[in-house]
Amino acid sequence: MFRLMRERRGYSFTWWAMFFTFVFLPILNLAIGVGRYAIAAAEVQEAADLAALAAVRDVDIRYFEHSGVIRFSGVVYGRASYYANLNTDYLASQKIQVHVVSIQADNASQTVRVQCAADISPLFPPIVSNMVVTRTGIAQVKMRISPQR
Repeated sequence: MFRLMRERRGYSFTWWAMFFTFVFLPILNLAIGVGRYAIAAAEVQEAADLAALAAVRDVDIRYFEHSGVIRFSGVVYGRASYYANLNTDYLASQKIQVHVVSIQADNASQTVRVQCAADISPLFPPIVSNMVVTRTGIAQVKMRISPQR
């Protein structure tokens, strides 16, 4: 070992070994982690959008037609959660579920906001703990009111 450090060849080998250990590998690990986070965040956003569309499907139509106020049926959280987890292939392969945190109706703009979250800590080394991605999906309530006969 000491002979390698005295020779020029040994110095070059030692320098490259240090470079790979302390510079290249951490940067590679960071790039992989950023990619994982981006994929997970995109899937949580897609889940939130799907959950918002599912929540719009559960609007009480008769009540909305008469009053213009958004009111949901009793199964809105279950249906939104089901739809949120339908299209999360990458997260599902890692045994990560998306959870519906809140569903809010905005009567002024006639929109529904659904907030979804997923704990993506299993995608990263144990050093990173409690990494939760939260995204909001918005869908608009649109009705075609047929003319009264």
